[in-house]
Amino acid sequence: MKIKDFFKLIIKLIGLYLTVQTVFSYIPTNLSYVISSFEYGDFFKMTLITLIYSVIVVLIFLFVLFRADRIVDFLRLDKGFDNEKIEFGDFNNQNIMKLALILIGGIMIVSNLSEFLNFLFHAFKTSAEVSMFGNDGLTGEYYFNWVVSGLNILIGYLLMTNFKSISKWLIK
Repeated sequence: MKIKDFFKLIIKLIGLYLTVQTVFSYIPTNLSYVISSFEYGDFFKMTLITLIYSVIVVLIFLFVLFRADRIVDFLRLDKGFDNEKIEFGDFNNQNIMKLALILIGGIMIVSNLSEFLNFLFHAFKTSAEVSMFGNDGLTGEYYFNWVVSGLNILIGYLLMTNFKSISKWLIK
């Protein structure tokens, strides 16, 4: 199996994981916010915002599923390996470490992306409510969780793009 094909497969699996996570976590959460906004009179505005946001998320997932080769080329995941093909019987410590770093980085991005986007959506929603209704706004804990999810995405991206130098450093 070629290295590029292997990473395309992994990215497509990550895209499927994101889709499942969205269907079972993101959509029910935002539907509850839309239903609760019915009481405040801004049901149509919240429905429109949630619909636009959902379409953007679905487009991102479709891009991940059907343009995995562009993602591999952009992140240069197939560069830095000694061989063009992955032979699972001949994996050395360096290749295992590289693969592990890429997988860990991908999992960090996947597991925190929906949470980060959800925090972003609710921060936007709350800022609009504060200006319109004079609510108190978001708590410090909310901003802390938002920053933590953003940092996890950044660390995952850095792990995926710098896997070669990090694996050399870790093996020493």
